[in-house]
Amino acid sequence: MQRLVRAIYRTVAVPELESPHNIIQAKVYYPALYSESLTERNTGAIPVDGERGPMPVLIMTPGINVDPSGYGWLATALAETGIVTVVYGLVSEAMPGAIDLTPGLNVAALMAGSDDKSPPGIAYRPILDLLSSENSKGLLAGALDLKNIWLGGHSAGGTTALLSADKD
Repeated sequence: MQRLVRAIYRTVAVPELESPHNIIQAKVYYPALYSESLTERNTGAIPVDGERGPMPVLIMTPGINVDPSGYGWLATALAETGIVTVVYGLVSEAMPGAIDLTPGLNVAALMAGSDDKSPPGIAYRPILDLLSSENSKGLLAGALDLKNIWLGGHSAGGTTALLSADKD
């Protein structure tokens, strides 16, 4: 058995956004345990390292126009320590009238005098729903500690994470 880091790729829609700018492309890094089985060799689907028990999850929120692959080194290092890490990309309206790679910041909710009470980070709920689904079936079934979710970020992604943080 060989310990290594693997990732699964998923997509999920953001209900608040309109197509085609409403799809998150997520990459979920996790610690894996490679047994060299025929199925693993043929499919590349390597099971999670079940010896670690349910693991905390970090959602790494990208900066505006920062390719999510730029966080791969960090996600890999964290997964090696037992922290499942999600990096994602969302091509959407970053600022009014500007379509960019974005952290999913709801700028309207932050405007002075706004009645919008929705969370500033509109990508988080769909990602949390995705993680819940992955924790119930498939390669990551039972491996995620969904009561131990961390938000992290870079640049505008860090701002999005801070403004969206909720201890509950």
